Amino acid sequence: MIRRLRPAPHGGQYRLGDVYVTLATRSVQLQLERAGVRLAWILNEALG
Repeated sequence: MIRRLRPAPHGGQYRLGDVYVTLATRSVQLQLERAGVRLAWILNEALG
């Protein structure tokens, strides 16, 4: 589902809630770990 953001408050910046930041940080960390494993596999295949 794609939702449009409401206009930014005065100053043109949004503030992300603490719960969102905590959950997003965990998700990003997991995705970076997975990307590292995929990159290692690709490099091992390419470089032998």
